[in-house]
Amino acid sequence: MVSLCPTRPVVTVIIPPAPGRRHPADLLLCGHHFRVSQAALTTAGAAVYDDMGAQITVGPLGDGGRMTVLGEPPGDSGWGGTTDRSV
Repeated sequence: MVSLCPTRPVVTVIIPPAPGRRHPADLLLCGHHFRVSQAALTTAGAAVYDDMGAQITVGPLGDGGRMTVLGEPPGDSGWGGTTDRSV
């Protein structure tokens, strides 16, 4: 995985394979870089995971970048449900 800046990552992004890139790419993004990259990540069909490993979906940019957890992290049955978090 690659981290783009020295700030603590808040999301892990998996960008799917595309023409010219045969394998998915993993990125660790801080809140700022995630917010400014949302449109491009959505266009690329990227999957986004929070710092606990739960897949999230992100509201429109006008929604302040609000994240909604889609489900429990894989293999973690003790995690406490869904929540909204701001990045």
